[in-house]
Amino acid sequence: MGVKADGSYGRPDSGGLPQANGANRRRTRHPITEGMAFSVSENKPERLGFRVEEAAEAIGVSRDLIYDLIRTGELRSLKVGRRRIISRQAIEDFMNGQAA
Repeated sequence: MGVKADGSYGRPDSGGLPQANGANRRRTRHPITEGMAFSVSENKPERLGFRVEEAAEAIGVSRDLIYDLIRTGELRSLKVGRRRIISRQAIEDFMNGQAA
């Protein structure tokens, strides 16, 4: 990588800086799965736990309110290292008005 003649960065074929989402990566084909229509998410189990930000988005409230609900005991959570994990069941219980 370096500075191109027009002053932009990147490989000559990249059109500038590399894309953060991997858009410039080549997609390799696997001989067994080539031509098969399937989604990786079909094989994933349903999530059981969510980060505070994800729970806030799912419920439709702010992150700060989620922390307040946890602090007051209205929403159950699990502390894992430095993270707070909120179970799907805890979110459903809160949304159904059941006590934590």
